[in-house]
Amino acid sequence: MGPGATNVVNGVAHALLERAPMLLLTDRYPDDLYRHLPRQRVDQEQLFRSITKGTFPIADDSAARSVQRALHLAMEGRPGPVHLDLPDDVMQHEAAGLPEPQPAQRWYGAVSTDHPAIQSLASTINGATRPILIAGLGVNRNACETRLQTLVETLQAPVVCAVSAKGSLADDHPWCGGTFMGAETSHELIAQSDLIVTLGL
Repeated sequence: MGPGATNVVNGVAHALLERAPMLLLTDRYPDDLYRHLPRQRVDQEQLFRSITKGTFPIADDSAARSVQRALHLAMEGRPGPVHLDLPDDVMQHEAAGLPEPQPAQRWYGAVSTDHPAIQSLASTINGATRPILIAGLGVNRNACETRLQTLVETLQAPVVCAVSAKGSLADDHPWCGGTFMGAETSHELIAQSDLIVTLGL
């Protein structure tokens, strides 16, 4: 609680910018003590409001609903962090009315290779003489590292990884082009390319 909660601000802001779903739970004093004890008291909802998709407290009568709402909010639309403020007394109680866990569902479906968009993309890549790939957090989040390696080796094109995707391709891989820090002009390989294909960025 308090200063401890402030330690995660950097990570939460990074998750928001990287579109990484996150569920953040912070501890705080019970309601009856929160009003009277100034020690280590920080308005945690206010602290996280600008760097999360939502922030709200958990209460005894709404714990299950709040958690479900937070999970849904973290994943819908542009993914990102959601903050739940958990009073110490509520944390000690048994949660009631928890729903059965649901299997994770992908928001996208399989796309046929003869889809016009895929054909157009393939044509564009085949027409490039110096294509380059930029891999982002989505590659890691969807466990696509093996597919990335296969794509890189098939195209024989270099890939640069955003900091959040480092490790998706081994640093000593012959087509590893280093780390992408966010500006095309700051990376020589990117500046020389005639086509940039982004993956999970």
